[in-house]
Amino acid sequence: MIWLTLVAAGVSMWIFAREWLSGPAAVVAAVLFAADPYHLVTLYYRSDFAELLAAALFPLLFWSAIHVARRERRYVPALAVAFAAIWLCNAPAGVMATYSAVLLLIVVCVVERKPAGLFWGGLALFAGFALTSFYLFPAAYEQRWVQIAGALTTSLQPPHNFLFAHNNELGFVQFNARVTRVAMGMIVAAVVAGVLFARRFRHSRALWWTLVSAAVASVFVMFPPSLFLWRLLPKLWFVQFPWRWLDVLAVPLALFIAGAADSFRKRWAFALVVLIAAAAVITCATLIIQDAWWDGKDAAYITREIQAAHGFDGMDEYTPLGSTHWDLPGAPQTDDKDAPIPPATPRIEEEDPDSGDVVPAKDATVSYQLWSAEHRTFNVDAKRDISIDLRLLNYPAWVVRVDGAHVQPGYEPDTGQMVLPLTAGNHRIDLRFRRTWDRTLGGMVSLFAAAFLLFFGLFFRREPAAETRLLQNSVR
Repeated sequence: MIWLTLVAAGVSMWIFAREWLSGPAAVVAAVLFAADPYHLVTLYYRSDFAELLAAALFPLLFWSAIHVARRERRYVPALAVAFAAIWLCNAPAGVMATYSAVLLLIVVCVVERKPAGLFWGGLALFAGFALTSFYLFPAAYEQRWVQIAGALTTSLQPPHNFLFAHNNELGFVQFNARVTRVAMGMIVAAVVAGVLFARRFRHSRALWWTLVSAAVASVFVMFPPSLFLWRLLPKLWFVQFPWRWLDVLAVPLALFIAGAADSFRKRWAFALVVLIAAAAVITCATLIIQDAWWDGKDAAYITREIQAAHGFDGMDEYTPLGSTHWDLPGAPQTDDKDAPIPPATPRIEEEDPDSGDVVPAKDATVSYQLWSAEHRTFNVDAKRDISIDLRLLNYPAWVVRVDGAHVQPGYEPDTGQMVLPLTAGNHRIDLRFRRTWDRTLGGMVSLFAAAFLLFFGLFFRREPAAETRLLQNSVR
């Protein structure tokens, strides 16, 4: 997945760069973007592959936004799809993409004196949001089911994660020192390369101001003076870490360096700039890889969780209200891979009538017909009136039927597990995770948006494109 993602990142940047740079320079931009230092941070320090995949699409967002802002309506579907794809990959990246796209559209429309581009750009972003409705509607509506505030505990908030921050937990401060060094190297490189880039490309006003505005804005929001923006702009707080804006800075940085090389007429000068950039990237990669930490016990612990049929520890913000995933039963007590395999976590247990503790089911016999992610059917033969605890978190979308009759289940206050009271005798229990109205409405909106963009693209496919490719004064 990592290899495919970085290849996609290079192709994405090549599509953007080839309209403005010579062929060799566009390839250089693609390689530099794929091997961007912050991408290496994401790989070797954070393993945030969703964010990495979203970052690979940012050049397409820049590319299509410039075209749309110049009133090239046939690029509206491209902007909408790139924008939607980023949102579907990673929500914090989606927030950054939203504000970046708005900024780029405004800048290009002002520079080109084409205010109508704002309408078409707004249409594209609206269509992009509509495309993601099958995900965004449930994500917004179903937040009331879970402890979403867990995503913004003190250590995860922007004020504690600006560059050079020291007011955080020790682990966060140590990571912040690493990412700050990478960020400052990227900022300095962007300034130097941007100056050289301006020697030849500043007259390409749409490209120049797009890259400069994106670079300046992404750098600004990584420092404490931007805190008012983090508090003011909707949902920006959920980005959590200001240094995530290095995903945006990576786009102008790669183009600045490749354009700086392209600005020299001599082959040896072009090769020298590329060589210096390559040496910097290789040096940075070497330092990051040597400085990365690897915890082999994590893999052993996850393996034992699978062996014990316990599953994975979830995130705090997706836990049902009033419960904690840390208290779920069956977690292995050791990460020693040579220890005996622990017994499988029971699917169904019962509550002890005296102590109220959850204990293995002794007064009931269970036979399973189906036990899948969204549909579970089984029979319980109870010797007495009992309450059974299911290995299932009690989210509101579950529909529970006992002997064909709809019932409202209870739940364990500590773990959020579903609890079913049963009378003595044999019972057939059927549980289905239903499609709630938010999922249905979101899917319908997404289908409508896809159809609209398809017809829109077919209608404007023959529209002539504005001239963007620069004439090269030298032969590469």
